[in-house]
Amino acid sequence: MTTKNDIYNEHLRKWLDAKDDKKARGEIVRHICFVAGVHPKSVPRSFRRLQMRTSGQTERRGRKEHYTPDVIAALKHVWVSASEPCAENLHGILADYVRILIRDKTWDYREDTTAKLLVMSLGTMKKRTSKFTRKLFVSHGKSSTKAGAIHSLIPIRSGEWDKAPVGTEQVDTVAHCGNTLAGDFAYTVNSTDVPTL
Repeated sequence: MTTKNDIYNEHLRKWLDAKDDKKARGEIVRHICFVAGVHPKSVPRSFRRLQMRTSGQTERRGRKEHYTPDVIAALKHVWVSASEPCAENLHGILADYVRILIRDKTWDYREDTTAKLLVMSLGTMKKRTSKFTRKLFVSHGKSSTKAGAIHSLIPIRSGEWDKAPVGTEQVDTVAHCGNTLAGDFAYTVNSTDVPTL
């Protein structure tokens, strides 16, 4: 495009001087079509764009941006609220998160922004979320129990698990607290019968 713009800039004065001379303008059009490989109808439009452009103004071409920065900000809001999942997981729960955030009055985005976000495709979501910066921490799970206290109350099996009798179980508590044990959260107990697993 830079080369084409240079060609138009070079011939702009001749084009303006030949305002009432169709033959001269026809020669200019044929020359530019031969050099730049453009359609004859695009030449007058390009000269018109050059005349209308102010100095220092950048040329904006192509399709209008659909997912504007406010839509991407809304996507990141949901992404952070959902603990930074991958796009495949986020795509399925996006509408639920938006509904909950609106219900809790923590959603400060316009209706058109929300509508665009809710119809975003999985492919677009992958591209956008891949550019988000994740929190720099490594979480290997949170433990809220002390192994020493459990050992003194519950017998712990040692030996080969594949030869254990039916009824030998592994029991563990899971704290649904995200990345911190602070605040309110729920516990669940998980019990697995190892021989019949």
